[in-house]
Amino acid sequence: MECNGSKVESASMNENSDADKKLERVAEEKLVSFCGQILSEASGIQSTLGETINMDVHRVLQLRSPIIVKVLKGMCRMNNTIFKRHLIDFYPPITRLVCCDQMDVRGALGELFDAQLRVLLP
Repeated sequence: MECNGSKVESASMNENSDADKKLERVAEEKLVSFCGQILSEASGIQSTLGETINMDVHRVLQLRSPIIVKVLKGMCRMNNTIFKRHLIDFYPPITRLVCCDQMDVRGALGELFDAQLRVLLP
């Protein structure tokens, strides 16, 4: 009887493991999508600044900078493997934000470079 109990327990653990892996994949996709969207929008606004001297664009970037900073600081704590796996998606908007006029955004970028990119350098 105990043998059957162990098989049931083992099957249950495998199902839980598969469910956990699926949940991790979904969570990773949502996290990466959210971060990517915020970075892309922010870098798009930053790119617009170079083309125009519109004060509204400066104001929009100024209003959104606390959100951008929160996302960048959150990315500092992101699992290194996940960050590395999606670096190809994050890199273009991150590099466009380097020229951002908002010092808090540039400071958060520095923290991100220190936390995530330093690990990737030899």
